[in-house]
Amino acid sequence: MHPPPLLNAQHASSKAEKHETCRFRKVKCDGQHPICDICRKTGRQCEWEFSNFRESTPPSPDRPSQALSNAFISTLYRHYITTLAPWYDLNDSQRRFQDLVSLESLSNPLLFSAILAFSCIHLYRRSGDDEYYLYVAEFYHLQSIQKLIALTDDLSSFHFDGATLAVTCLLRSYEILAQNVATQSHLLGSSSFLRDQQIHISASDLLSAGFWNYLREDITVALVEKRRLKIELDQIHIPYSPARDDERANLISLLLGRAINVSFGDRSRLDAEELRNLESEAAQWKNDLPSSFDPIESSQITNTDDFPILWLYHGWHIAALQYYYTLQAIFCLVSLTTMNDTRADPSSSGMLQTASNLLTSAPRILDKIEDYATRVCALAISNDCDAARVNAFGPTAFCGAYLRNKTQRARLVDELKGWEERTGWPAESILLVLQNAWDD
Repeated sequence: MHPPPLLNAQHASSKAEKHETCRFRKVKCDGQHPICDICRKTGRQCEWEFSNFRESTPPSPDRPSQALSNAFISTLYRHYITTLAPWYDLNDSQRRFQDLVSLESLSNPLLFSAILAFSCIHLYRRSGDDEYYLYVAEFYHLQSIQKLIALTDDLSSFHFDGATLAVTCLLRSYEILAQNVATQSHLLGSSSFLRDQQIHISASDLLSAGFWNYLREDITVALVEKRRLKIELDQIHIPYSPARDDERANLISLLLGRAINVSFGDRSRLDAEELRNLESEAAQWKNDLPSSFDPIESSQITNTDDFPILWLYHGWHIAALQYYYTLQAIFCLVSLTTMNDTRADPSSSGMLQTASNLLTSAPRILDKIEDYATRVCALAISNDCDAARVNAFGPTAFCGAYLRNKTQRARLVDELKGWEERTGWPAESILLVLQNAWDD
């Protein structure tokens, strides 16, 4: 089977045959080019798919500005900027992945390749079965891997900078959307590069932005798989002086990451002192939150078995509170194992399994954990923020397992399937984790 050719901008017809935005929203499209009437009226980005006059090979990423003269490539690039970069800027008011990464990629073929690969695999996931997107995605993914290998071939002269970390974050997202999660190669690679880096919470460079994204990606996988992070956080010291709300969200990310490493680690004993310090830091973080973190609770709910409606102002408020509630759930579970000191298996699954078994004899703690789980899920459901929903897969997988209400369970399953359709982010592994937990 020959790979489908790529669109040549010089021969593109004046009218697109199919508008992806309208097809995804399942609305009738008039096919007007460059912006259809529906997208013009609603103010949406109008994406289109050409089927005629395609070339056989995608443009080389070595000259990004030249490649962008191709209409299809410029569509991929724009799709990253408008749709995907906000996922990475979830906790970044400076929008460094939207602004700095995009601009840097124009002079960085490795970063440019990674952007095109991620953008195209996302469009492939949303299109359902268009093999053309997959072909182009794999082409630029291979380009990225080859360039990254060449860059890191001589580690003695290799300088790990923010752009390279951004590449590994993008390629990690590619792996997830391509459902090649098992390798986790870019999480592993980044962890070795980050080991000696100094990260400051108020830094405005691309390296710090990449670090927070890497940490959130690692947290997501760790919560789903119930394992430690790939990165050690002991050497990352951040003074508690966040000035902005997005910085506060990053700080709770760090606290959650540390708690995961302490609680899910392969240790014969939990570090009780470190856990107490983390609990104290989390309490201080919560007490110092400004009113912008207070959810607006709606009274519109008619079914008392459903999730509460909790509205917040921005994605970083949503993500921060979800991490905080997940952190509290972990503290509750760990308290059971430390009180009873009955862990036969020092692995992470052993700790969690022991705690789950003890929950039946600790109804008050179970009620607290279920309340945290309800709030984690409610925040994701109530707020129309795709970036926060993508980030919520980890907390939802971990905390959702402790939901006992069947109505809430069914609602969560429906929501997860909807998020997958909307964002392209695969939810199958999350649903499997939840179903296995509910069946126990």
